Formats: sequence, C-alpha cells, structure tokens
Amino acid sequence: MQNNENYPFMALGGEMGNLIREKDWSLTPLGDPSQWSSALKHSISMMLGTTFPTLICWGSEYIQFYNDAYRPILGQNKHPKSLGNRASDTFAEVWNTIGPMFAEVMNGKSVGFPNFMVPLNRNGYLEDCYFDFSYSPIKNEDGKIEGVLVICIETTEKIRAQAKLAVNEQNIRNMVRQAPVGMCIVKGKPLMLEEVNDLFLEIIGKDREIFKTVPYWVVNKEAAQLYEPITDHVLATGQTYHADEHKIMLIRKGIEETVYVNFVYEPILNIDGKVDAIMIVAIDVTENTNARRAIEQVTLELEASNEEMAATNEEMAVTNEELNETQEELIYLNRELSASETRFRSLVEQSPIPIALFKNMELNIDIVNESMLEIWGKSIDILGKPLAVAMPELIGQPFIAILQNVLLTGETFYGNEAPAHIIKNGVRVEGYFNFICQAVKDEKNNITGILQVVTDITEQVNARLEVQKAEEMMRMAIDAAKLGSWYIHPITKELIYNDTLAKLYGYEGEEKMTYEQAIGQVSAEFKTKIINEIEKAIADGGDYDITFSQHRFNDGEIIWLRSLGKITPEIKGEGSMFSGFVMDVTESKRDEQRKNDFIGMASHELKTPLTSIGAYIQLLLGFAKKNEDKFTSSALEKADKQVKKMTAMINGFLNVSRLESGKINIDKQRFDMAELIKEVEQEVVPTITRHRIIFAPVETTFVDVDRDKIGQVVTNLISNAVKYSPADSTIRVACVTEKDYALVSVRDEGIGISEEDLQKVFERYYRVEHPLSITVAGFGIGLYLCAEIIHRHNGRIWAESETGNGSVFYFTLPILKNN
Repeated sequence: MQNNENYPFMALGGEMGNLIREKDWSLTPLGDPSQWSSALKHSISMMLGTTFPTLICWGSEYIQFYNDAYRPILGQNKHPKSLGNRASDTFAEVWNTIGPMFAEVMNGKSVGFPNFMVPLNRNGYLEDCYFDFSYSPIKNEDGKIEGVLVICIETTEKIRAQAKLAVNEQNIRNMVRQAPVGMCIVKGKPLMLEEVNDLFLEIIGKDREIFKTVPYWVVNKEAAQLYEPITDHVLATGQTYHADEHKIMLIRKGIEETVYVNFVYEPILNIDGKVDAIMIVAIDVTENTNARRAIEQVTLELEASNEEMAATNEEMAVTNEELNETQEELIYLNRELSASETRFRSLVEQSPIPIALFKNMELNIDIVNESMLEIWGKSIDILGKPLAVAMPELIGQPFIAILQNVLLTGETFYGNEAPAHIIKNGVRVEGYFNFICQAVKDEKNNITGILQVVTDITEQVNARLEVQKAEEMMRMAIDAAKLGSWYIHPITKELIYNDTLAKLYGYEGEEKMTYEQAIGQVSAEFKTKIINEIEKAIADGGDYDITFSQHRFNDGEIIWLRSLGKITPEIKGEGSMFSGFVMDVTESKRDEQRKNDFIGMASHELKTPLTSIGAYIQLLLGFAKKNEDKFTSSALEKADKQVKKMTAMINGFLNVSRLESGKINIDKQRFDMAELIKEVEQEVVPTITRHRIIFAPVETTFVDVDRDKIGQVVTNLISNAVKYSPADSTIRVACVTEKDYALVSVRDEGIGISEEDLQKVFERYYRVEHPLSITVAGFGIGLYLCAEIIHRHNGRIWAESETGNGSVFYFTLPILKNN
C-alpha cells in the first residue's frame, strides 16, 4: 500500500480519494505522482472536489481516475480495478464505439450526446445503459492535449421509465377495448376519439369510422351543449365527474332516442402530471331506470286505487284485478333489480380498473376486484374483513380516516399523487396513487357504503421526478461552466435567462430584461447582423452561432460575447422555442488583438531591413553577372528567391493585421473578368515549368470589384494548386457566368483534402495535415485572406475535394446586370 498523503491535490474525494492515495502509482504507466504534470494534478483535484460524475483518462493509454459520483456507473465488475487501468480494458465491450470519440478529443474536438446507449457488462451481465455525457480535451500550460475529461450522467432509469409509460398507455388502450362496459378515451383540442370499444359505440349509436376525422363533440352534437363544458372542466381542473341515471337524447342510427346513462369522466395524467386526456366510462341503465319509474308509477296508481275502493265495490273488483296484475309486474321488476345488482357486482369484479366497496364504519370489504387486490398485494381472503385488519400497514396513514369521513359526510374525496406504502409479500413497497372515494346511497339518500377507485401512477411520478432531477443537474452544470442560458419566444420575443447571463450583461434592473433591451446594448456594427441571424435561425430552424461586442449595462464597458442557439420543434402543443447559451470571450478577443498588433508591428519592423537586403542582393547580382561569376550569380539568385518568399509571408501577415483592424481598402472598378484571367495567365505561365495550366472556358463577364485583390485571389489559388499537385499534372482555370454571378474555379490533380479539413480550410492559420504539407512553406493565411476578400465583395468561396483525387476551389462575384 502506497502512502500519498503528502500530495495536496489528492486531499479530497471520499472513498475514491482514499483509493487514489493508497495506490502505488509507480507500477502504472504514469509513474510516481511527484513526476506528474501540473495539468494532471489540477484535473485530479477538480475531479475529487466535484459532486458530478467525473472520469479522467490520461495519456495515450487513457489511464483512468474517477470520483465517488462516477463509481456507481462501473457497477460491481469494473470497480475498483478500473482505477489506474486503461479505459480500453475497462470498456472493452464498447471500445469500438467510444475509442474513436477519445481519439477525436485528443485531436482537440469535444464530443457529447444525450441519452446515448452503450451495452455494458458491469454487474455480471450485459445490459443496455443510457447516458448524457461530454468528452472534453485537457490541455497543459503549453496548450498540448494530455488527457480526456469525461462528465457523465446516467439516464438509464429515465429511459426505462419512459418505456414503461408507453407500455402502460398501451395497457389502458387494451383495457378500453376489452372492458365489459362502454369505454373510450378522448384527447386534444378539439377533443378527438383516441380509443373506443364496441359497447360505447353501441350506447351512443355511432359508427367507428366517423371518429377518425371528425371531433368527438361534432359527432355527438346533440349532447355537446350539455356535456362539452363538463369535459372542459375536467381537462382544466383534473377533477373527475360522475353522473347517475343521466337523461340524454341521442341520435342512434339516425333515430332520436331518450336514454338513461351512468357515466364517469376520469382525467388521465401524462408523465408531467398534467391532464392529457379523459377516459369516459358509460353504462346504459335505461331499462333499470324505466323499471324503477314504473314501480313508482304503480305505487301512485295503488294509492289511487285504494281511494276508489272505499267509494265503490265495482271499482274495488276492478282495482283488485289491476292490483294482481301490478303485483305480478312488481315481482318481475324486483327480480330485474336483483339481477341488476348482481350485474353491478359482476361488473366491478371483472373491471380492469381497481375498485372496492366498503360497508359501515369498520370499512368491511364488501366487494373488491382483482385489479385492486393486485395494488394492495393481498388475496381474496380479505373479503368481508375490516380494512384495518386486512391491511394493518394503513394504520397511521390518512386513508382509513378519509374513507370514514366520506361515510359520515357523504362528500366525495379526490386524492392526487398520494404517497402510500403497502406490504406486498412481506415487503414494504412505496408508491403514488390517484383515487376517488364516493358515498353509495339508497333510494332514500341514506349512505350505505363507500366506493373507491384507485389508479397506480408510481411509474409516471418517479419518471417525472427523475426528469426534474436531471434538469436540476443540467442547471448546476451550466452554472458551474459560467454559461448564460437564454430562451426567446419566436413570435412574442419574450426573453427568459438565468442569473449568469444577467451578470455577464451587467444587468441589475428590478424588472426582467427584455429582448429589445438586450439588442439595444449590441455594438452598432453587429446589431443588424445579430437581428438578421436570429430571424434566419427562427425562420429556417437552423443553428445560430455569432460572436459580437456590446456595452455592459452597469458600467458601459465593451465586452465580447459568443452566443450559440437552436430552434426546437413544437413540444406538447406549446409552440417552438429558440434557446441557447452565451459565453464571455472578451479575454480571448483581447489576446487575439494583442497578437495581431504584435504581428503587424513585427512585420513592419522586418519589412524595412528586408527591403534593403533585397536591394543589396539585386546590386550584387548585377555585378556578378557583369563579371560572369556563375557561382556567385547562382547563390545570389537563390538568396533573392528566399527574400521574395519572406517578403510575401510578411505581406500576408500585414494583410491579416489590416483586415482584422478594418484598414484594408476595397477599391472597386468595372472590368471584364476575362481580361483579368488573361493577365494572370501571362504572369504565372512563364514561372511554372513543371505543370500544365489550361485557362478554359473563360467567358466575358463584367463585374464591379477590386481588380488587384481579385487577381491576388486567383493567383493564390493557382499557386496552391501547384504546391499540392505532382509534377506533369494539369491545372484547369475557368471563368463562366452562372445566373447573376461570375463563377471562377481552379481544379488540380493533387493530394486532395479530407472532409474534416474542408470544413476548416478557410480558417486563419489552418493548414491541412499531410506528409506533403511538411515540405510546403506557409502559415495558413493565404486561403483565409482569399475568403475575406471574396466575402467583402458579397461573394461566396468554397472547395470540393476527396483525399487522393485532387481539389476544386470555387468563388463567385456579383455581375453587372447592365452589361
């Protein structure tokens, strides 16, 4: 066991801090900690001090360090042996996937994905795991990349919860289709029929096909005036609506009919706990209602008959006869009522919805179906027992008191996302439930029992809580990175932002900063551009990335910011949202300006003595040729070429400096591009002896541009084609008219450019990495200057290429339409 207690950068970290301090690092490729670089030490100190799951992979062999928050990701199989081991050994089963990503990071590119799936064997079996992660390069004080920083948040449980939610939704649909009562699900604005069974269609007398395209209340227009406000109320409040023996006129199969229906409008919540749809349960009780009313009518007739009996014997005989008939009908109706009660009990027992019926203050369980027994974790043996005896774990929880209060007051109780614990198979299980407790009354309005309907929403609530936790961790990550976050409504331009953005902007007002206030602080030269870029991103749905300067609110100081954003598609009917981040790049801009100032100053200082050296070489070359001194002439000619190359490089740096400071001038004049191409041909052909250059086709094309600078662009593209093409190959230069633009192209048969390099070839100081480029002089400023010159002429420049198959460089310039 090694003692590394004396290293302050290992001081923190809980369990992983102890393991790192105890490990004998001299046996690893990294060697003794005293020899470690400061970048590695700072990274380990940061990792042990953060609560985010963090992994550091160091060096070309990706030797691993990780903190306590990251350790659960490794499971039982990979910890603790991963510490100090190679990442390719720890994650061998997915190295073919993540290995190339590590290589990209070591080349300077950050990589990250949300909900990225990888199959890991971390607990003795292969499982699909999901992560939000980012891979970032770790640089030393010289800017060299020495390792990879991995910040990783596991989202496996969230993904699984979402999958289970989809299964639950399908189960609800299956329940609707198979239910022994009329059921349907309606959703949206206007309400559309999502699912319906045949019994429901039979009750309302409508065909299934019409609901596929027509809203629910348009189809049931005869009932819409009375019941549509009820569905609106359920959607708005989440409160269940019950109705017994509701009289309603329905048009069934084209015929008006008056029917009596018991129905329930039950809200269905989505994963965010918001009402997303309504389940309608309907039972046609027309026959039962008519039977009850017939009994009431018979009772009235009996009373009238008794009065008539006292008046006359003849009427008594008739009444007796009618009474006999009525008694027979009453017996029949009583039998029907008994059968109806049996059907109700059967309906409850067969319903897929968890339902139970309790009697008296002891809450004896009178009826309970399998769905409710499954939630309770009990068997049918509890039937007839008091609830407190059947489920003693409910003692001390509020549910028994709620049921007894409903029994006393008759007031319906609605429970939403109520937490509860239940003993299932001897194990305590935590869950969340929506439930309704409703008094059951007889014909005299006396309370005879309590009906309870329960919905298990544990998975939905847990999934929502996981999402909230992930969002909170993301907010913490944003704050830790000192990024300002913003959201702009595409239509109203309402601006939402975090505290970090307000600090970056120096905004200290009591009222929320508006979009107009934020734009008002942007420097004049960027204001129109940034507004156009925002509108373009919103209109096209593309990415938004712009660097600009602006005045801080509190002190007026000029700061430089980089803002990145993207338009997100419509979510849950709430419309699209334009959102992103902003970061302070003032220091990097100042460093860049200082560098440009230094380059400009140094170039000016070098140019004067270099001009003198060139003049002396020309003078000496004249004397050498006059004296026919071949050796001296040859040496001086080579020196003269080197001076010219150095002069060209210094002029390039001066042009970059002028360009960055806005001092480069564009002197436009009208001319024919064919004439300019001819001049370039006359200049370059005599100097190029090892390549064939073909200038064709070259069409007459009039433009209004800076003749010298466009000529410089063409010459630079031809020079690059010569540098990167083999001897005896052909270079083709063309100039044609395409719509409203002059299109110039330079095609070579050289080494080509990879797709990755094509994206950066016009960036300042960027050079393509290729064995041949080592022998080619240059600092990567030629194509950058070409691009800036073309852009300042409202033109476009680009390249097309494949490695090994040559390249074609194009640029366009607006033509003079009058010519």
